[in-house]
Amino acid sequence: MAPPRAFAALPHFEGADSVRDRILERMIGLTLVLGVFVGLALLAADRYEYRRLTESARWSAHTSDVLYVIEGVSASLAEAEANERAYLLTGDATFLQRYRSIVTTWINSVAELTALTADNPHQQVSCAKLKELVDLRRNALDRTIAIRDAQRMPSG
Repeated sequence: MAPPRAFAALPHFEGADSVRDRILERMIGLTLVLGVFVGLALLAADRYEYRRLTESARWSAHTSDVLYVIEGVSASLAEAEANERAYLLTGDATFLQRYRSIVTTWINSVAELTALTADNPHQQVSCAKLKELVDLRRNALDRTIAIRDAQRMPSG
């Protein structure tokens, strides 16, 4: 077997083949060690990226949960107002029962939103303002219902 070009410059002397073999063995050994280190570095980088992506996915899911609850608060507000109006117009107690049930859902949703955002002080301030606004709206709706009930307006 002909020696590699890198070894062509070495003078030929007794035992030159064994020197070349040792140098070649060392180069192969260093290449293997370097390969192992590169592999370990790639593995560490991959593991870091996996953790980062997992964390990103977790925050994305958390954000989706928060947005879902916010949408639920908004939808339940509209539904509560619709049932309150229907009760005021018809006097049908079914609408009043639905209204009361939706208000309970509404209050629970605001509490859930507050719990979901417990890790963010800025969002906690927003949740407190939302709760205040929800309570004001609920009180206004309840007062309107109380006025109608006090006047005992006829149905229809």
